[in-house]
Amino acid sequence: MRIDVFVKKALLQDSRNHFNKCDKKIDFIPKELKYFYSEYNPLDVEVVMNRNIVRFFSLEELPQIQQEYMIGHGKFVFASCNGDPIYLNGNGCVCLQCHGAENGVEEKMAIDFDTFLELID
Repeated sequence: MRIDVFVKKALLQDSRNHFNKCDKKIDFIPKELKYFYSEYNPLDVEVVMNRNIVRFFSLEELPQIQQEYMIGHGKFVFASCNGDPIYLNGNGCVCLQCHGAENGVEEKMAIDFDTFLELID
């Protein structure tokens, strides 16, 4: 799904969802997410995906979120579902992992970020 289509759907779900173009340095963000965060930084965005609430973290929150979840090298958290981290793994797949669970099992949600966005209800 194109990101602009996702943004329109997110705004239709809830008009309080708020995206903003970003002019800050985003070198620490994986390449798969750079366009999304530079053009549509999710300042306050929650959407329904597979009947679950997914909260996207804003650019400003991302450094702290990586430290908070600490789910492993090569994994980049960009959203959460019921407090569980949603992240890009080292292969560019979007995955979910139960937060706080010992030996957390990685659940693959989508083969890439664009496919993940298609999960919006």
